[in-house]
Amino acid sequence: MPGIPGINGLRATDRALLTVNSSTGQLLEVPLHGGPIVVLAADLPGDGLAVGADGSVFVVTHPFNTIERIAPGGARTTIGSSANGVWGPTDIDVLPNGDLLVVQDGGAFVRLLPAPVRLLFPSAPYANAQLLRLRLR
Repeated sequence: MPGIPGINGLRATDRALLTVNSSTGQLLEVPLHGGPIVVLAADLPGDGLAVGADGSVFVVTHPFNTIERIAPGGARTTIGSSANGVWGPTDIDVLPNGDLLVVQDGGAFVRLLPAPVRLLFPSAPYANAQLLRLRLR
C-alpha cells in the first residue's frame, strides 16, 4: 500500500520476534535462532501488537479502529472496535492480570487526512488521545 509505513510494532518471545507490517498487512514471526519467517496472519494492517500469556497475539489496526486477537492456532477474532470505544489505536500491551491497555489517538489521524480520504471514516470522533483498558474476561 503506497504511503503506508512498513514495520510497526515489535515484540520478542523466547523463540521469535513478532512484528506487523502495515504495508503488506502481515503479522510475521521471525525465528531468533534461524529458520524461515512465518506469516501468522494476512490482511491485517496492524500498528502495534502485544503477546498474551497463552501465546495469543493482540494487534491494533490504526486507523481501522479494531483490536484483533490471533490465537496460537491461527484463529482470528475482532475483540474491540469503534462500537466499544476503540478510536485510532496505535499500540497495545497486556497487563499482568490479562487486561489490555490500548493507546489511542482519538481519531486525530483521520482529521489530518485530505477530505476525499477522510470520507472513508465518516463516524470517526474528534476526541482526545487516551488510554483504554479492556477486560477480556
